[in-house]
Amino acid sequence: MSAEILLVDDDPKVLEIVGASLGRRGYHVSTAGTGREALEHAEQTHPELIILDLGLPDMTGLQVLERVRNTVEPDTPVLFISGNGDVDARVDALTGGAEDFMVKPV
Repeated sequence: MSAEILLVDDDPKVLEIVGASLGRRGYHVSTAGTGREALEHAEQTHPELIILDLGLPDMTGLQVLERVRNTVEPDTPVLFISGNGDVDARVDALTGGAEDFMVKPV
């Protein structure tokens, strides 16, 4: 059985390219384009890893992280990806419980 990864980004190209790359490596990838979709997928699929964009159309990635930690999957590792390499954003993500923070392009 392959690991379940939830990939969350509002850019369809990122979902397509990163999702396909992970799929070729044997992972089962679910995708979401909004924070709400991400939370719904996390509740349904219980992913082993969440790759999460910082900027989403309906909420921030930090808000999604907080809800995941507090209600959905408190122990699931979360990796942030963002086009924003701002130091404050990195610190907020890591202190909020993310495993790591990578700047796009990944």
